Amino acid sequence: MNTWIKRSLGTAAVAGGLLLGGAAMASADEGSSASQNAADSSFSSPIRIGGIDLGATSSSSSSSSVTETRTDRDGSQESTTRASKDSSKNSVGLSTGDITADPSAAISSITKSATSRDSGSDESSSSSSTKGKATAKAPVSIGGLGLTGSNEQASTDQEKVTRTDEDGDTRTSESESASASKTGYSFGIGKLTADPMGTLSGARSDELTRDDEDVTGASTSEAAGSFSSPLSFKGITGAFSDERASMDARRDTVTDEDGTRSEATREARASKTAGGFDTGSFTADPKGTFGATRSDVFSTKDRDEAATRSKSTSVFDLAAPYSASGGSGFFSREDASATERETVRSDEDGTLTRTERDEDANAFGQTFGFDRSEGDLLGSFRSTSLFDGVFDNR
Repeated sequence: MNTWIKRSLGTAAVAGGLLLGGAAMASADEGSSASQNAADSSFSSPIRIGGIDLGATSSSSSSSSVTETRTDRDGSQESTTRASKDSSKNSVGLSTGDITADPSAAISSITKSATSRDSGSDESSSSSSTKGKATAKAPVSIGGLGLTGSNEQASTDQEKVTRTDEDGDTRTSESESASASKTGYSFGIGKLTADPMGTLSGARSDELTRDDEDVTGASTSEAAGSFSSPLSFKGITGAFSDERASMDARRDTVTDEDGTRSEATREARASKTAGGFDTGSFTADPKGTFGATRSDVFSTKDRDEAATRSKSTSVFDLAAPYSASGGSGFFSREDASATERETVRSDEDGTLTRTERDEDANAFGQTFGFDRSEGDLLGSFRSTSLFDGVFDNR
């Protein structure tokens, strides 16, 4: 079935319904009536949650020492002393900003209707109209979040061994090692604010007139709306650091009839690693408007001829300006080490001391960043359709 036939049947059906409505009005008494109804409603629900600040710290330590002495049958003696110590400390913190929101909405509507009939001219008419409007908004603010933490550890170990033989010669060996580390981190989410809002309105009107066998009618409807949602975000930040240090030392001493000799070696190492980033802030103000209208006019003449005309239009516009401040970050690494050797010799001729020292250090660093960015996204849409036709039902 082609489009023209479909429209003809649709128009005939509408016209038939109008004729039935006209016949019903013709049977009514002469007179007129009018009515109007109005309604309004609104609500609001403000919410506020205060910030949170939490923190926890824990620490522990332990130490031990042991001393052993052993004497052989030949009179030699050995004494050993060992000692160790460990400690650790942990901390974590969490904080959040205030959270606020204030959602609200309002709705209003007006409806009007009227009818009239003139028995002298056999003419009747009716009309109705409806208008409505709704608005809503929900501003919200989230105060951000911050998380921090750290861990510290330290340990030491010591040992001393002394041997004395039957001749009275003494040998002493001493060793010590120590290590320490500290790590920390932080993470933050910046404040977010947004203010979404929107409006929607609509209207419709209908008119119908009947004079004997002629019926004319018209209807118009329209809808329009707008929305916007400006927002601001302070971005995300993060950082970490790791520091480590260690030391190893050893000393050997011999005392006999030739005098005293000692050799000592000490090695130290240290490193530090750090990094961080910042995404920068971001602001935007997306907004848009839309509208749609439609109008229809139709008529019948002696139930034989029908005419209809309709037109509809749709419009949509969008804009989204934004601005981003860019981001940055860094990474660094440092290493250092040192070795020291010492030799001491004492006899009847005096004391000779010799010291050697070696050092080494390295460093590496890298930074990066993003430029500021701005823009304004735009878009629009237009659509119009028109239909006009006359049908002969004979």
